[in-house]
Amino acid sequence: MKTPNDHAANPELVDFNVPAIFHRVVQPAFLMPGESLSDYEAIRDMIIQEIAPQSGIEWLWVADLIELSWDVIRYRMLRQKMLEVRRKDAIEAMLKRIDLPGIPGAFKQVAQDHTRLNAEAWQIDPDATTEIELRLEKYGVDEGSVNAEVLVQAQELLLLFDGLIQSAQSRRILLLREINRRRISLAIEQNGNPKRRIVPNDR
Repeated sequence: MKTPNDHAANPELVDFNVPAIFHRVVQPAFLMPGESLSDYEAIRDMIIQEIAPQSGIEWLWVADLIELSWDVIRYRMLRQKMLEVRRKDAIEAMLKRIDLPGIPGAFKQVAQDHTRLNAEAWQIDPDATTEIELRLEKYGVDEGSVNAEVLVQAQELLLLFDGLIQSAQSRRILLLREINRRRISLAIEQNGNPKRRIVPNDR
């Protein structure tokens, strides 16, 4: 497995005539374990090719755009992983609703511990997975019910990741607009038409 340091040691960059001083700023500052350097490079090269920075300040803005774009991808991947993790919690919650009613208070903690172990077995043991899912289905718990419970379990984290994604997207749009304004202003000063105009996607 490659570590973030292994990623950082690979400075390959498609030749876009990047000024030497900016080679470092368009490399990933930090990649988490499991993140793909090749995916990062594909996003980076696409942005550099699309915007074609024309000055030092634009290269600095592009470096920020690359990081913000990668952050959006990172947050989406982490959000998906979090939903997968919370599925075990959803199964446990469903099992509690089926198994715990009617259990005397003196035995409730033992029953809760047993339900938790069942949910963990559902996650790693194929035979337990089949048995538990059949039992849930018998009580009317289908995939839709489990999905709904996952969303309930993960509600706060979903709001957190949505906020992070929206913040990164908003900052990215502001940078694209700043590049547009600068290029239009320079074109007006030079009594010419803008050579390149980037229209940010507000969707």
